[in-house]
Amino acid sequence: LWIMSVIVMLMGLMSGCQKTSEISTEDNELQLYAADEGSYAILQLLVSEFNGTHPKTVVKIVPPLSVAELETQLVKGEVPDIMAIAGDNQYRELQGAGLFADLTDKEYVQYIKEPYLQEASSLNQDEVEAVYGIPYSISPSGIEVMLTAAADSPHRATAEEFIGFMLEGENAQMYIDDQFTFS
Repeated sequence: LWIMSVIVMLMGLMSGCQKTSEISTEDNELQLYAADEGSYAILQLLVSEFNGTHPKTVVKIVPPLSVAELETQLVKGEVPDIMAIAGDNQYRELQGAGLFADLTDKEYVQYIKEPYLQEASSLNQDEVEAVYGIPYSISPSGIEVMLTAAADSPHRATAEEFIGFMLEGENAQMYIDDQFTFS
């Protein structure tokens, strides 16, 4: 926990110098960080569909990173354009550091059930009712996955559009079916 606190403090100091990751070499290339390796295959399928309908945009999934690797990347100011992370203390600390865009005014927010929006807002470190993360996977124990867009991404509008795409009925159902398939 103290390591995350130090990282959040450093990120706060560096907030004016954030940049997208050096992994990205194209102006139209967005990075998606997925914390859960188990969702990688379904996310790759959905990313391929999005890329197929957006010929001038390429969303790439960042290879799975450990928490330490992600923290190192963030300290360097290399913030992925889109993140699919757990709705837990890591989300709270990154939101508190100002890494996530405010999605409150996005049209798709109105389609999320109020209790889920309230739970998502309760994770905000600043206790403001703004929507910084969209609940994407929910279990009886709480929000498992939050979709976020980087506040300082040069591709913020496209990142927000990608989140809207992920929330479309058929796409969200594919993700849900994949996550709740037991073998």
